[in-house]
Order: sequence, then structure tokens, then C-alpha cells
Amino acid sequence: MLSARQEFARRRWLESVPEPLRSVYEYVYQRELQLADAADSESDLLEAARRNPPVLEASEVFNLDPMHVYTLIQKLDAEYIETAPSIEEAVQVIDYTDVYKKSDDARERYLLIRTQR
Repeated sequence: MLSARQEFARRRWLESVPEPLRSVYEYVYQRELQLADAADSESDLLEAARRNPPVLEASEVFNLDPMHVYTLIQKLDAEYIETAPSIEEAVQVIDYTDVYKKSDDARERYLLIRTQR
């Protein structure tokens, strides 16, 4: 599971990926998350991914060659791994809860997320 900062960086990076590549990548990513959520162990996850590979599902949904989808996902994963740290470092979270909080609800937070990009 990604931290909030990592998820923000992933979303920010994904915005730079052109369509239809973004849709294919997001489809595979969401299917992988669904498989992980349904699995009780790592071996369950691997078995589920072997039975229903997200890449093959994406190739059917988007009418693409499975090898093309696999290569695309590998390329985009490598790009994300290279780019994400700089995006994460550029994120600054400023907590304004003490300034704006109007109730005693401990869950109430006021945060400003600022990026250098």
C-alpha cells in the first residue's frame, strides 16, 4: 500500500502520461490492487494473478496485443520509479489545523498541499 505522499506522486505522474496509455496503465494498476485486497497472503495474490493476469485482462478490454500491454506497463513502471522520488520531494504539506479548526473533532484537519512543480 502506498503512503499518501506516494499516492499523490503516483497520481501527479499519471497525469503526464498521455491517453490511451494512461487508461491501460490505470486499468492494470486497479486490477492489481483489487487482487491484492482480495488475497489473504502473498501466495494467494500470486495465484490470483496467475489465474487472471491483469495484463491479459487489459489486452482484452483495450483490444491490444498482450505483449504490447506487458511492454507498455514495464516501460511506464520504470518511468514512474525514476520520476516518483523527485515528485515526492517536491510535495510540501502544511498543517493549518490549529488556525482553522472550529470543532473538537480530532479527525478534523486542515492541510495545504503545495508542490514545487
